Amino acid sequence: MKRVLTAGMTAVCISGAALAVAPAAVVLGQDEPAPIVAWVDEVRIPAIEAWQAAHPDRAHLVTAEAVDILQIPARIALANNAGSGWPDIVFNGANLIAMTATERNDWALDLRPHVSQELLDGFEEHVIGECIRPDGRVICLSNDIAQSVTYYNQPLMDSFGYEVPTTWEELAALGERVAVEHPGYLIGAFGDALSLDMYFWPGRCATGQLQDETTVYINVLAPECVRVAQWVDRMQEIGVVAKVGTFDPLFIDAANQDRLLVLTAPSWFGEFVFGGTPDSVYYQTATGQLGVALPPRWEGDEQPYFGGQGGASWAVSRHTQNLDLAVEVATWLATADEYHVDLAPTYPAYKAPAERWVAKTSGNPLYANDPAPIYIEAAAFEDPLFGIVTYDTASIFSTTVIAALNEGRTVESALPAFQEALVQAAQIAGYQVVTTP
Repeated sequence: MKRVLTAGMTAVCISGAALAVAPAAVVLGQDEPAPIVAWVDEVRIPAIEAWQAAHPDRAHLVTAEAVDILQIPARIALANNAGSGWPDIVFNGANLIAMTATERNDWALDLRPHVSQELLDGFEEHVIGECIRPDGRVICLSNDIAQSVTYYNQPLMDSFGYEVPTTWEELAALGERVAVEHPGYLIGAFGDALSLDMYFWPGRCATGQLQDETTVYINVLAPECVRVAQWVDRMQEIGVVAKVGTFDPLFIDAANQDRLLVLTAPSWFGEFVFGGTPDSVYYQTATGQLGVALPPRWEGDEQPYFGGQGGASWAVSRHTQNLDLAVEVATWLATADEYHVDLAPTYPAYKAPAERWVAKTSGNPLYANDPAPIYIEAAAFEDPLFGIVTYDTASIFSTTVIAALNEGRTVESALPAFQEALVQAAQIAGYQVVTTP
């Protein structure tokens, strides 16, 4: 679906550090610079509208096209084959952008010559690290962070006399109690591709830890992965972790019927999924119901960890005919208060608007406690071993682990097939695979 967006009325300045000088835009005709096209999801349409409102004199130069962002690498490959039809900017996960930055696809522009180090330093370190390849190329600018937190139903926890767990082992013990004392209540969901990052990455499972640009460590048979699989299998066996994804109607019904006790999930669930508004997925009406705590860690780990549970980035095409404008717009989209503070439902990766974004959450009557300090602290917990690889781990996870679950098998039983498929995909993508760190 293509939407041509109209300009707003108020002009404001760009937020963020100044850009380095880029080559001049190609000119169409006498004076008109080349227009650019951005491929985004529906949620990011307001981001483009905000840029247009802030730049009414140039708003007609930027068009947004709403697309299925999971299909962007494939669509760029088609454009490569045709030699035309590339977008100038995309909004996508850093892992999918990385697929377009390979020597074969050669779409994503290296932004390092076009943005300042001061700008890069303004992002949360490990998050912008997803956009920086081992060879130093900067292939994107981070939009938001999907740091894990623990959401819990404060009235239910108080009524049942439960404490908020701080480790995965404590969460398992809580699950054992819930299964006996309050059957039918849930402490999680595991049944879709998002489950890979919600459960396995906090366990530091090596589905793709980059050693360098061409070498990747994969070992989902290691203890870090097996402990996660056994945790999930036991919690599903006793019925406290649903065998569906968090957006399955069955799980949504459980949340809205007040049967969801605890959920470890990314920060964007707070404002975007729970929300406390008529448009929310869960908790259309709620006051003081949603508690927020730091995510659980595994015993023996010094801190909790999270991987990619959402959170995406802006990338620019090396084929763009208006490099100045494309880099300017992408930088604005990644850093501007006019979008991130005023409109965005997700925690900004750029630290300056993040401080103001979390202040808004403090006033949301949905929350039982102030979530701002929790979101801020949890933002630093991204696993530095989290690897942005150029093969699709989520799809492989779905066709092996989730497929096994749907066949009535355990998660642990699917790990060998998961390992084999990951290794094969990595080798096809050109990596040398090692199975010891």
